[in-house]
Amino acid sequence: MNGILICGGLLIDRYLLVDQYPGRGGDGYILDSFDVVGGCTVNVARTVKNLGATPYMVSSVGNDPWGNEIMDFMKKEQFPANCVIQGEGSTGYCLVFLEPDGERTFLTFKGCEGIFSDALISEKAENCCRTAVVTGYYLLDPAAMKLIEKLKKFKEWGFQIIFDPSPLVDKIQADLLEEMMKISDVIIPNRSEAKVLAGNKELEQWAIACSERGTAMIIKNGSQGGILYKKGKKIPYDAVQVDAIDTTGAGDSFTGSIAYSLLSGIPLEKGVLLAASSASVVATIKGPHGNFSVSQLTEEAQRIWREYQNVR
Repeated sequence: MNGILICGGLLIDRYLLVDQYPGRGGDGYILDSFDVVGGCTVNVARTVKNLGATPYMVSSVGNDPWGNEIMDFMKKEQFPANCVIQGEGSTGYCLVFLEPDGERTFLTFKGCEGIFSDALISEKAENCCRTAVVTGYYLLDPAAMKLIEKLKKFKEWGFQIIFDPSPLVDKIQADLLEEMMKISDVIIPNRSEAKVLAGNKELEQWAIACSERGTAMIIKNGSQGGILYKKGKKIPYDAVQVDAIDTTGAGDSFTGSIAYSLLSGIPLEKGVLLAASSASVVATIKGPHGNFSVSQLTEEAQRIWREYQNVR
């Protein structure tokens, strides 16, 4: 089985390249602008595909020009569209304010991409996948419990579940968040998101306790690397230092690499190194994702990738 199910949302990223992001009530200049198909789902999927697995993106898109653009993109880039339905509602978009140092600020208009239905996940995808990724954005709809119930069935079938909480994790209903965390095999927050998940508990003690119960925790800390908590052990990893031009999608690429690692049987201790390398490459690409080859990864990441090529 070479497939990875990616539950998130497809939309249009509207890039605005600015000299600097102004403070409230301030002013600034737009240096350039462009549109690109985006959303966590395609950012994760692109890395999964670059590494050699098959991503099945799960999303609705609108029956409108942007929805048509997304469907054309799927066909042109040869992404499976089995779990993408074009129908009622409007396609969402995200304003991405990109500064010269690669920092970005988002403002998102929610469209139909955040609404889940069982009809989205095709029988072919169910049969081809045993790994699933869920982004926190997909849990912002109160009806997202339908997705969690579906994932519980997948878990019974032997699926491994990865949860990427995303920056709006504090907006997810508490009951949905609790249920999602219960069924996750790996959770990948940054430090800010992890603090939301931990609540009033001390962060490291909470992460260790989660890992002792069987949920691996990877807490990212940007250019400083991060820490994998697995089976009660604390395993730091380093980031790969690059001259970043756009950090949009780097975290999603990290998640895509971890999904690929689970699919391929790569231990998480090695998977975080592959993920850190993939994220660093994406940070050098203008846009939220892009084609890259394994040869662009660090030598260590390339060795890890080659070592497990015959496992799947």
